[in-house]
Amino acid sequence: MKVIICLVHHSKSEYVRYLHFVKENDLYVATNNGYLHHAELSNSNNVRWTKVTQVAEVAPIICMDVMVMHSDISLNRDDIIALGDGRGNVTVVHLTASDLGPKVNSSFTWPAEKDRQLLGVYWCKSLECRSVEWLIFFFF
Repeated sequence: MKVIICLVHHSKSEYVRYLHFVKENDLYVATNNGYLHHAELSNSNNVRWTKVTQVAEVAPIICMDVMVMHSDISLNRDDIIALGDGRGNVTVVHLTASDLGPKVNSSFTWPAEKDRQLLGVYWCKSLECRSVEWLIFFFF
């Protein structure tokens, strides 16, 4: 399978910081301007872009991790995205997949560490219990 992604933006001030595939045709893109975008790739080489949210107005997204949750009741998929920005804040966004692109169910932001620089955020599933997940931070 060959995957070619061409991301073109007409502004010189915004660029891609992180890419994360959740499925072979679903991609999240985080930018230096704090935006989270979703791209749905199709077999006909069309891409449907959705601006999901802006988590930081003046700080770049410096790290991102996605945890995919599947419901036992329905076929819907929820994506829970952890984003770290250049000011040391962590934002967690809960999204539900829909025909029109992901829909924000909730989000919250908090300062990860006051006096240290945030380097990364990662989801980690517990080995003992499937329903418990941890959000791990790395600092400098």
